[in-house]
Amino acid sequence: MAQRAPGAVKARRRYLDLSWGQAHVVEGLGGGPLILALHKVTSASSFYLPLIEPLATLGYSVAALDLPGYGKSDPPPPGEVPLSWFAAATAEVVQALAFDSVWLLGNKTGASVAMRTAVDHPRLVAGLLLWSVPYLFPPLQHALANEEVPRFGPGGDAVMAQWQRLYGSCQPELAEFIAARELGEQLLATSYHPVAHRALARDDHGAMLAAITQPTLIFATPDDSLLAETRRAAAAMPAATYAELSYPTGYLADEHPRELAEFLDGFIRGDQSGGQSGCTSTIISVSQTMSRARPETQIAERECRPRSP
Repeated sequence: MAQRAPGAVKARRRYLDLSWGQAHVVEGLGGGPLILALHKVTSASSFYLPLIEPLATLGYSVAALDLPGYGKSDPPPPGEVPLSWFAAATAEVVQALAFDSVWLLGNKTGASVAMRTAVDHPRLVAGLLLWSVPYLFPPLQHALANEEVPRFGPGGDAVMAQWQRLYGSCQPELAEFIAARELGEQLLATSYHPVAHRALARDDHGAMLAAITQPTLIFATPDDSLLAETRRAAAAMPAATYAELSYPTGYLADEHPRELAEFLDGFIRGDQSGGQSGCTSTIISVSQTMSRARPETQIAERECRPRSP
């Protein structure tokens, strides 16, 4: 169980020398269990930077990874790269960080990598924290499975359109910072943009969900672009805890880092203490009220019974 640690914990960067190249991670060491955070595509470890200190203050060791080909990590090998390769690369990172097992926090593409890692390397994964799960329906699955490298053209119209989309998707006071960061990561990853998307779209998420044995939290927000897909994933994995957090943003780590950290901590502590170990289906509605700084959590539906051995 994580314990609160006094004082702030500063994040630090380092590179890990692995069989496929160098992996860049940003760490905050709180002395407790490790949470390894896997970003969406095309973002990078910077997506999780505001979350590192709150989680470390709660007692966790935290490492945010740049997936191969994104951020400052070296790229994957040429050609088609299956999701199992990204999982093996993630497993190498876990071993290089010298932890026996970790909790994997994954957003979108990162959630798919986390799931495949849990299935292929189960001894390294203590549990899963899946934020927006791409259990895709056929049209989007087909599109991502055949995604090409984006072409922005000399006029930059596509870049401007992406800037406007990103700018409008978050709180005004953070919009310029988040849009600049995310657009920068997308431009830097241009040639590798489709690699992880193609990998996740060509894997069988239904089979993965059925094969996961670790404690699992699945959650999303009402404005999530993959809300329907995330609900589909939760329905396919009744042993998981499912939550919808009523913050109108996809950038919870930036806009509500402490609330998100405490929410994740509550699930991990609940599982480690056995508080939710008998629940095969839990739906949690988390809503923010104007009169309270923290979100109010209510159990909207709860069906608890002994899990099958």
